[in-house]
Amino acid sequence: MARRFASKRRPVDEDVIRTEPAVKYKDDRHLDALDGTVDADKDFISALPTETLHNVFSYLILDHDAERGVNIDAHETKSYGFKDRPHVLLALSTMSRHFRANIEGFSCHHLTRYKETYRFTTTTEAAKGHRRSPRLAAKVKPQHDLRIYRVELVKHLQAYCFQCGVFCNHRATMANGVVCCRKCEERDAFPAVMNLSEALREFDLRDYMLIKTRVPGPRAKHKNLPGIPYATVRTGMGYGLGMCVSYKFYRKDVQMIARLVHGDVGAHMLGKAMEQIARKDEKLRRLHVELKIRFHTDVLAKVKREESKEYHQTRLDEFQSPEWDGDWRWAIVNRVSYGQYVDIHARICKIDPCDDCEEERWHRYCPCCRD
Repeated sequence: MARRFASKRRPVDEDVIRTEPAVKYKDDRHLDALDGTVDADKDFISALPTETLHNVFSYLILDHDAERGVNIDAHETKSYGFKDRPHVLLALSTMSRHFRANIEGFSCHHLTRYKETYRFTTTTEAAKGHRRSPRLAAKVKPQHDLRIYRVELVKHLQAYCFQCGVFCNHRATMANGVVCCRKCEERDAFPAVMNLSEALREFDLRDYMLIKTRVPGPRAKHKNLPGIPYATVRTGMGYGLGMCVSYKFYRKDVQMIARLVHGDVGAHMLGKAMEQIARKDEKLRRLHVELKIRFHTDVLAKVKREESKEYHQTRLDEFQSPEWDGDWRWAIVNRVSYGQYVDIHARICKIDPCDDCEEERWHRYCPCCRD
């Protein structure tokens, strides 16, 4: 017998290089060595244990469509139904019989586990409720349940708050595939949420860093940042002004992106604030210097005394010199500008309001002064 098997062996050439990879794992046998295709009869999804699939399905209960506020029409926002997009569990159950069976089993298990929250009654409990005698109720065989558990689960998620079970029709902001009452959403149902304008202003970010659908410019930096979950909410701007779309993000995710971009966020924002103060002072300095140049030029044209001409000419030369860095907050000239140079004074008061302008605003709205 050993000779017969030995005769069928082919000679092995040690010089020939093998083109097929060695099989190290059991799952590697299902892959073609050349193109990486998977055998349809032995795919990886069907080989997954039921517990693993149920763990994956548990993350799909809070269904969410991030671009719903952008894609949905304006007239559909008034309807409280969920006809614009089916729940992800229902959509996944239509892919194959394997998914349908596992999603049905997961829905039954989830409803039974949290039956107080979902107000779910099993077939055995329903049969026991119709019997007066406990002894006879224990012998009752459970009848065939005609309910579709995945539909029951989705109906409850789209009619009752998933956190407290109260009937409501308010979609959750960060999970718009289910409903959540406003009280639970503001308390502990979701982490802290912030809109796009707050994120850009508070953490000095750009919109393309948070929203992957935005196209960055040619000089943009940090283009390869990870994506974060977000939501789009369509809100009204007032009567006759139409609708606007606002973006919502988790605050912890925005902080993570800010750390990747800036490193130390606190030090970066402090430096940015100091730079803003320096730019404001520089702009004020230029306006005050322009005001002083105009003041001394006008006075120099009117004055006749030589001492006064010499003084104003000296001051004019100082202000026109690019190297001058003296006291530009001259109270006398600023006070004169309130009545003579209104254009420059208005630009100055937009940055640093003076006492005269504040007093004028108060008198404008005071009933006694207005009358």
